[in-house]
Amino acid sequence: MKLAIQFEMKLSFNLSSISLLLTFVFILLLNHCILENPKTNLIQLILGLNSIESSETNADADPEIIDSRDVIRVGGSIFGLSGGTIRLSLNDGLSLVDIAEDGNFIFPDLLEKQSNYSVEILQKPTAMHCAGSSTFGSVFEDDILNVDFYCQVSDSYQALQNGIIRVGSAPINPIIENPNSLPALSAYYSGSIENAGSDPGLGNLAKYNSPKGMETDGYYLYIFDETPGIIRKLDPSFRKVINLEIPVTKIEAMAIDGVYTYILSAQSGIRKLNRYHLGTGNFSTIAGGILADDMDGIGTDAGFSQVYGMAVSGSNIYTIGNNTLRKIDLNSKKVTTIAGSPGNAGNMNGSGQNVQFSGNRGIIMTNSKTILISSINYHNIRKVDLSTNPVSVSTFVGSPSGEMGYSNAINGIDSLLKSPTSMTADEDTIYVIDSGNFKIRKISLIQPYEVSDYFGCMKNPVPIISSGIATNELFCSLGDGSLHNPNDIIFADNKVFVSEQSKHIIRKID
Repeated sequence: MKLAIQFEMKLSFNLSSISLLLTFVFILLLNHCILENPKTNLIQLILGLNSIESSETNADADPEIIDSRDVIRVGGSIFGLSGGTIRLSLNDGLSLVDIAEDGNFIFPDLLEKQSNYSVEILQKPTAMHCAGSSTFGSVFEDDILNVDFYCQVSDSYQALQNGIIRVGSAPINPIIENPNSLPALSAYYSGSIENAGSDPGLGNLAKYNSPKGMETDGYYLYIFDETPGIIRKLDPSFRKVINLEIPVTKIEAMAIDGVYTYILSAQSGIRKLNRYHLGTGNFSTIAGGILADDMDGIGTDAGFSQVYGMAVSGSNIYTIGNNTLRKIDLNSKKVTTIAGSPGNAGNMNGSGQNVQFSGNRGIIMTNSKTILISSINYHNIRKVDLSTNPVSVSTFVGSPSGEMGYSNAINGIDSLLKSPTSMTADEDTIYVIDSGNFKIRKISLIQPYEVSDYFGCMKNPVPIISSGIATNELFCSLGDGSLHNPNDIIFADNKVFVSEQSKHIIRKID
C-alpha cells in the first residue's frame, strides 16, 4: 500500500514537471516568433498558419478549422508571367507576396471577416502588362481565392479602371475611318458593309453579323454578334479579326476586367452569367442557368429574365435589365437587386426599390462608387450612388422629366437627348451614342456636367421629297462624317470605336 502511494506521488510529480517544461518551451517559442515577425498574431501561431507561403500549403488546410476562424485568407492565381517577379500588396502593405512563376498564391497574413480587401501590383517585370480580376471587394465568411492576374509581354496595353480605359483622351478634332494601317481595303475600319457573316480576316475581309457590343482589355477589342453568339477579337494595330471559341449560342451583354470576359448568355429563355479567361480559355458559369426570372440568390439559385448591359468593378458585376439594377458578388456568387423592381417601369428617382427604370441600354462606371445608366424611353442618363445604403439614384444629364429633343447646355440636366444608348469614357469625359439624333454627344465629368456635340450629323426629322422620292437627308457639311445605326461605343488607344449593327461594320474615329 505504501509503495503504491509513493508511486502515485512520484508519477504525479513527473507529470507536473513535464507540463511545466512544455509550458516553458511554448513561451520561449512564442517569444521567438513574435520577435522574428511582430505582425504575427496568436491565432496564426496556434493554427500554424504563419509559415504558409504558397497555395499548395494552404490547399491542404482543414476546411473545418478555416471556417471556425474569425479570419480569412486572400489569394488567387497568376498566368502568363515571364522574365522576372511580380510583387503583390494586400491592403496597403499589410501583407506582401513575391511570385516568380505561374500558379496559385496566398498572402501570408490573414484578414478579419466582415472587412474590405484590396490587392495591388507593386512591382512587375519590365515590358509586361499584368491585369487583375477581383482585386478589391468585401470579406464575408469564406476565403477570397479568386484574385487572378493575367500577364502579357507588351508595352501597348493601357490599364483598365472599372472595365474601361481612363488614361488619355479621345481626339479633339474627330475624323471617322481614315485607317492608319494596312490593309486599307475601303473606308471602313473593319468588316464588310451590308455583308453579314462570321469570317475572320484582315480589315474588310472580316465579316460581322450585326455586331452588338464591344469591350476592350486595354489593347484588343472584343466584339460580340448577338446571334450566333460569336465573340470576335480585333487587333487594332493590324485590323486582324479572329473568332474566340466560347460555348454559348446567344450573347446579351459582356464586360471585361482584363483577365476575364464576363458573358450574359441566353438559350431557350434561360440566362447564365459566365466567365471566360482571356489567357487560358477556361470557361465557367457564375450564376443563373435554371430560373427564367429575376430571382435573387446564390449561383444557380439566382435567375435573370432580361439583361441589356453589364459593368464590372473589382469583385462586383452590375447588370441592368427588366427595370432593375442588380449586383453579382464574384467571390460569393450572390446575386442581389439593389435598385428598382422587376416590371416596375418608370423614371422615378430615389433609393433602393423605390427607384424606377425603363428602356435602359447603356451602363458604365466612372469610379467604384458611381454608375451611369442611359434610358431610350426617358431620354436621359441617371446616376447611381453606390456609397449610400440603399443606393440612391438621380438624374445626371438630360431632362429629369423625360423630355426628348436635341440641345446642348452647360448644366447637364438642361440639355436634351433622344434615345441615348451605349456609353464609354476617357479620363474626364463621357461619350454617349445619342441614337435618335444620330450623334455622339460628350459629357464633362466635372460639375455641372456640360453636354456638347462630339461627332455626327443630325438626321432631318422631316422627309424631303425629291423627284417623288422621300429621303431623310442629314444636316451635314461637305466632308462631315455621319453615323447610320450606331449601337455601341468604346474608347481605346486614344481613339473611339463604334459598331454599326445594321451595316455589319466597326468604325474608328481618330
